[in-house]
Amino acid sequence: MYFRSLAVSLVLAFPAVGLGQEPSWEDAELDTDPPDEDWVWEDGYQRPDGTVVEGFYRPRVRAGFEWAPGHVEGQVWVEPQWRWTGAQRQGYVLVPGRIGPDGYWIAEAWRPVSVAGQVWVDGHLEGNVWIPGHFQPVAARAGFAWEPGYWSATGEWVDGYWREQNRADYVWAAGGFRFGVWTSGYWRPRTVRAGYVWVPGRYTSSGWVEGQWRERRRAGHYWVHGRWQGATWVPGAWVAGARPARRYLVRPVRHMIQSRRAHIQRVRIGAAVGARGRALEHRGRIMERRGERLERRGEATGNEHMERRGEGLQNRGQHLQKRGNVQQNRGRRIRHGH
Repeated sequence: MYFRSLAVSLVLAFPAVGLGQEPSWEDAELDTDPPDEDWVWEDGYQRPDGTVVEGFYRPRVRAGFEWAPGHVEGQVWVEPQWRWTGAQRQGYVLVPGRIGPDGYWIAEAWRPVSVAGQVWVDGHLEGNVWIPGHFQPVAARAGFAWEPGYWSATGEWVDGYWREQNRADYVWAAGGFRFGVWTSGYWRPRTVRAGYVWVPGRYTSSGWVEGQWRERRRAGHYWVHGRWQGATWVPGAWVAGARPARRYLVRPVRHMIQSRRAHIQRVRIGAAVGARGRALEHRGRIMERRGERLERRGEATGNEHMERRGEGLQNRGQHLQKRGNVQQNRGRRIRHGH
């Protein structure tokens, strides 16, 4: 087990590389898909029941919140979370955050206490799939399926809607979390067009906006995906010029888990070796002091045998201290990967 005990759980932040910094990773180790934000890596941990939770990315800062790593309070394990620092919002409930299936934190969010004609269904697991909390209409609608509302990347609530259960020549692609944000489901054509990419349709405040095909590439342009700006959906579009360079470079989650796991293992081994070295050094100091006292007693009483024993103890103590120093240096080298 590479995680430390809960009481001394090791939770380290691993920042993404910021603008102006020289990245030390190979291009093959970089993930260019996440939003260009300042991500922080949080190492995994072990719950009291033995469940191991892998590490994850979260934003470095979040307005109105402060990050609280996982910890023990009164013998109760408290999951890591963003804690709201403002006043309680009347008529709203804060929905807890959690680690998304792709290793990115799903942010906490405020929801209304109630919505007319709907009931709140708490987030839950169905098999191995996490179903996020959502409002569900009390009454069903024949021939239609309910697509729950969700929070956009900017924290705005997007209402749920009814969709047809079937559509000729299309198949429904279910939504899911990506980089901590819900990507809504959409109708996907059963056919493909060479050289083209399908831009999914979307439900907006103006109703359903149909999807469309776009060119896979366009000379001298780059594609900007659609996005929410407040409560307004801004469709994707081609932009002239070269795509701007990323400000922050991010390693893939799987690489971070593997590298941080190895690092934590080195830290633990190095700490153990260093602790043994400190214990040896401590024993050596005690032995040396005993030898000094014994030598002084021998000198005071004229007992040469006692003096020699005292000198021998001092030499052995000094030798143990040297061994302890060597062990501590070895522990430091292990921790730093040398």
